[in-house]
Amino acid sequence: SSDWRLAEWVQKLIGANKVCYAHEVSTVDPRNRVMTMHSRNLSFCNFVTMQESMTYRPHPEDAEKTLMKQETVVTVQGVPLTSYMESIIVNTVSNNSNKGKAAIDWIVNKLGEECSALSISSSLDKIKQEILEVKSSVAESLIQPAKQSIEDLQDRIQGELQQIGNNITKPVMLKAEEISDSPSTLPTSL
Repeated sequence: SSDWRLAEWVQKLIGANKVCYAHEVSTVDPRNRVMTMHSRNLSFCNFVTMQESMTYRPHPEDAEKTLMKQETVVTVQGVPLTSYMESIIVNTVSNNSNKGKAAIDWIVNKLGEECSALSISSSLDKIKQEILEVKSSVAESLIQPAKQSIEDLQDRIQGELQQIGNNITKPVMLKAEEISDSPSTLPTSL
């Protein structure tokens, strides 16, 4: 609905209130990046016929710009002062076209912000996954050699103890995860 701000005498002449209704069909062609809107008035259609067509498409030379083409056909019939009425309506449509452009700009900016937020979210998810993979890789590259070093040390100690005649039936086996900050329980000298 729209408020055409018609003068009170005009409203009395055509017998209408201030709120006017219209029918609009919008189509979007994402492949060609074209949006088209066609509208026609429902209010006052016995006296005034208004058909409007607007097309938005990318500028052929500057991808950062959009071309908007607006066409409006106004026909007034069956009332006195038809040319005056047509000029009032044409002026109102012309003044309102800036409001329509501002509304489209707002929608485009809002969509841009939402797309940017989705892109950032996706990037953060990728970074998180990469960090987890690096963490796992680093953990494996540190833990596995540490376990092997402990096993090698235990084998060496067992071998040296056997050489000196103190055969230990079962060596103490340590796991890398069980080592605490307490002083070492392994012999310091052999």
